[in-house]
Amino acid sequence: MTLHRGTKSKYDNLFEQTWIVDQEGLENIDKDLSTKYCKNLYTRFEVGPEGQVKMCCATWLPHTVGNLLEQEVEEIWSGKPAQKLRNQIVTGKWDYCQHKICPHIVGNNLPEQSWVTNATAGEPLIDHGASKNYFKAGQPVFDWEIEALKNKSLTPYPHPIDILFGTDESCNLYCPSCRADKIQHSEGPKYERRKYLTEKLMAAVLRIDPAQPVEVWITGSGDPFGSKIYRELLQKIDGKNHPNLIINLQTNGVMLTPKMYDSMHKIHKNLGILVVSIDAGTKDTYENKTRLGGHWDILMKNCDYLNDKARPLENSNNEWCLAFSFVVQTDNYKEMPEYVHLIKNRFPNVCAGIAFSLILDWSVMPAATYEDKCVWKTTHPEHEDFLKVLQDPIFLEDEQNLGNMKYLHEKANK
Repeated sequence: MTLHRGTKSKYDNLFEQTWIVDQEGLENIDKDLSTKYCKNLYTRFEVGPEGQVKMCCATWLPHTVGNLLEQEVEEIWSGKPAQKLRNQIVTGKWDYCQHKICPHIVGNNLPEQSWVTNATAGEPLIDHGASKNYFKAGQPVFDWEIEALKNKSLTPYPHPIDILFGTDESCNLYCPSCRADKIQHSEGPKYERRKYLTEKLMAAVLRIDPAQPVEVWITGSGDPFGSKIYRELLQKIDGKNHPNLIINLQTNGVMLTPKMYDSMHKIHKNLGILVVSIDAGTKDTYENKTRLGGHWDILMKNCDYLNDKARPLENSNNEWCLAFSFVVQTDNYKEMPEYVHLIKNRFPNVCAGIAFSLILDWSVMPAATYEDKCVWKTTHPEHEDFLKVLQDPIFLEDEQNLGNMKYLHEKANK
């Protein structure tokens, strides 16, 4: 990783890595999580393009626990670094998770351990009081999960069952918050390494006991349809051979045309959630500021099609849920209410909701540029205007997950 001059960072001796710590301007909180639980530590496995493995979003829990280029999935999953992170649940000292950044800590969404230990296997956490905004609230509690938590086990299950493919950064767009230039890998050594990692990871997924439901997320690094590797993978998998495999997609939506959707017909019944990231409420902002290389009219047409295919709010006849996400920054914060109105009025079948999150330092922007984008910082010249936008009553409605912006919404409405 190349760190821009001026970026704040820290070297972690335990995990032998450098990670970004510019959290200036975020609420200074260190919450008591001694009775809390997070399914990620028992289930999550995220792999990056260099093989690096994490157990959560890299900005929420930035510690690497292994490398898939050098190790097998099962070895990493049961290894000492992974156990160190799980031990947070046992000790009640959540020193590795980023309290200021994780939206589930900021939003008070983490479930109580007692909800898990008192649950009946197969029940979703939400039945025991978990916030609907906790991103695992609808997932079932597993029998091995209950026993592992009761016994304070640091090796709860032989395999991860919630796996994010971040093995290829290829994307059809080049959004300034994510990258300076377009990244496409379609041949050569970098392509071959990413393809190898993707195939190795999928082989591990398909080795898991077929009776155990497994979720995969494609992708947290680029776009599943802008990537040749992911696109071909999604078109190749035959879902009927893997009925307990749930495939969740995170996409900018531009290449997800009706033709592209139909090309992966063999996994339609495996789809769980399809998240479209737009980051704008208008065509001008979308095409000229937040989604460079994007095409608003094509995106809207594609989303109209997806809305027709998605599971309606009122019933579950269709197989999958549609969701939208929005990363908040100086270029788009004034359009947040307009964005919510757009989604609610044009795409009513959004059963998985609308998620907001603050732009964070991923080390891709020079420090001065990053500071200019952080409208949520109290030192930003437009901060008060940002708080006024958050006073719009539309943000009180249930469809929105304010994530790590929640404390700012509370501040704006005191």
